[in-house]
Amino acid sequence: MNAELAPELPGSLHWINTDYDIALADQRGKVVVMYFWTYSNVNSILFLQALRALETEHDSGVVILGVHCPKFSAEEGTDALLKAVNRHFIRFPVAQDVGYDCWRRFHVEAWPTCAVIDATGALREVLVGDRVGDALLDVVNQLMDEAVGRGVRDFARTPVAR
Repeated sequence: MNAELAPELPGSLHWINTDYDIALADQRGKVVVMYFWTYSNVNSILFLQALRALETEHDSGVVILGVHCPKFSAEEGTDALLKAVNRHFIRFPVAQDVGYDCWRRFHVEAWPTCAVIDATGALREVLVGDRVGDALLDVVNQLMDEAVGRGVRDFARTPVAR
């Protein structure tokens, strides 16, 4: 497949639920789901259930990275985001994208959106809305099988966020 490499994450992101900044280049061998959301959007919150199902089914080979794009100025603070992450029991790393830098790099237009990156770093699918959970699981399963077939899958367990 001749998909283009996903854009690298901007350095302006502030990460929570992890001890280090995350780079997509470091995720090669795993399927990456970039989850663009905001905690004031009910559809974003509803979609967390689909992400939990994905986490449950795949404890290795998949990395979920949340990118919080605040809708209101009250959501721009790290403390408020951390409270929302804890309130909704989010276990994956989450970046605060106050300037919408990552949002623009991935051409996101709505909450929630999932950008799915294959094990070689190529952006393969963009799914929009809170009713795409089954489609997301199908895409992830297909890309994981493809990674195994190409001999590029990293079987290390995905670390739980801190």
